[in-house]
Amino acid sequence: MALAHSYLKHHALILNYLHHHLTHNKYTQLFTSSSQHLQYISSRLDLWSVRRKKASKEGISTPTNHKLSYSPQGDKPNNNR
Repeated sequence: MALAHSYLKHHALILNYLHHHLTHNKYTQLFTSSSQHLQYISSRLDLWSVRRKKASKEGISTPTNHKLSYSPQGDKPNNNR
Protein backbone atom coordinates (compact mmCIF):
# COMPACT_ATOMS: atom_id res chain seq x y z
CA MET A 1 0.00 0.00 0.00
CA ALA A 2 2.81 2.40 0.90
CA LEU A 3 4.50 1.59 -2.40
CA ALA A 4 1.32 2.42 -4.34
CA HIS A 5 0.99 5.69 -2.42
CA SER A 6 4.61 6.60 -3.16
CA TYR A 7 4.12 5.73 -6.84
CA LEU A 8 0.99 7.90 -7.13
CA LYS A 9 2.59 10.79 -5.26
CA HIS A 10 5.61 10.54 -7.54
CA HIS A 11 3.51 10.67 -10.72
CA ALA A 12 1.38 13.50 -9.35
CA LEU A 13 4.57 15.54 -8.94
CA ILE A 14 5.61 14.78 -12.51
CA LEU A 15 2.20 15.68 -13.93
CA ASN A 16 2.20 18.90 -11.90
CA TYR A 17 5.60 19.81 -13.29
CA LEU A 18 4.58 19.01 -16.87
CA HIS A 19 1.31 20.91 -16.55
CA HIS A 20 3.15 23.98 -15.24
CA HIS A 21 5.83 23.65 -17.92
CA LEU A 22 3.31 23.35 -20.74
CA THR A 23 0.98 26.09 -19.59
CA HIS A 24 3.80 28.60 -19.09
CA ASN A 25 5.71 27.82 -22.23
CA LYS A 26 5.79 29.47 -25.64
CA TYR A 27 5.26 26.06 -27.28
CA THR A 28 1.83 25.61 -25.70
CA GLN A 29 0.12 27.09 -28.75
CA LEU A 30 1.34 24.07 -30.72
CA PHE A 31 -1.24 21.97 -28.92
CA THR A 32 -4.49 22.41 -30.79
CA SER A 33 -6.48 19.92 -28.72
CA SER A 34 -6.46 18.43 -25.28
CA SER A 35 -5.84 14.97 -26.76
CA GLN A 36 -2.55 16.16 -28.26
CA HIS A 37 -1.69 17.70 -24.92
CA LEU A 38 -2.38 14.41 -23.12
CA GLN A 39 -0.45 12.40 -25.72
CA TYR A 40 2.52 14.69 -25.19
CA ILE A 41 2.36 14.36 -21.41
CA SER A 42 2.04 10.58 -21.73
CA SER A 43 5.05 10.34 -24.05
CA ARG A 44 7.15 12.49 -21.71
CA LEU A 45 6.15 10.32 -18.74
CA ASP A 46 7.08 7.16 -20.65
CA LEU A 47 10.46 8.58 -21.60
CA TRP A 48 11.08 9.82 -18.07
CA SER A 49 10.11 6.44 -16.62
CA VAL A 50 12.50 4.57 -18.92
CA ARG A 51 15.36 6.93 -18.03
CA ARG A 52 14.64 6.61 -14.33
CA LYS A 53 14.58 2.79 -14.44
CA LYS A 54 17.89 2.80 -16.29
CA ALA A 55 19.41 5.24 -13.81
CA SER A 56 18.24 3.21 -10.81
CA LYS A 57 19.74 0.03 -12.31
CA GLU A 58 23.04 1.84 -12.70
CA GLY A 59 22.85 3.25 -9.17
CA ILE A 60 22.56 6.86 -10.31
CA SER A 61 20.63 9.22 -8.06
CA THR A 62 17.94 11.09 -9.98
CA PRO A 63 16.61 14.49 -8.85
CA THR A 64 13.41 13.24 -7.20
CA ASN A 65 14.26 9.84 -5.77
CA HIS A 66 15.58 11.16 -2.45
CA LYS A 67 12.31 13.01 -1.82
CA LEU A 68 10.07 10.02 -2.47
CA SER A 69 11.98 7.05 -1.09
CA TYR A 70 10.91 7.39 2.55
CA SER A 71 9.01 4.41 3.82
CA PRO A 72 6.67 4.08 6.82
CA GLN A 73 9.28 1.79 8.42
CA GLY A 74 11.54 4.81 8.86
CA ASP A 75 14.20 3.94 6.30
CA LYS A 76 16.70 6.63 5.44
CA PRO A 77 16.22 8.35 2.07
CA ASN A 78 18.04 6.93 -0.93
CA ASN A 79 20.54 9.65 -1.66
CA ASN A 80 23.63 8.49 -3.53
CA ARG A 81 25.44 11.80 -3.83
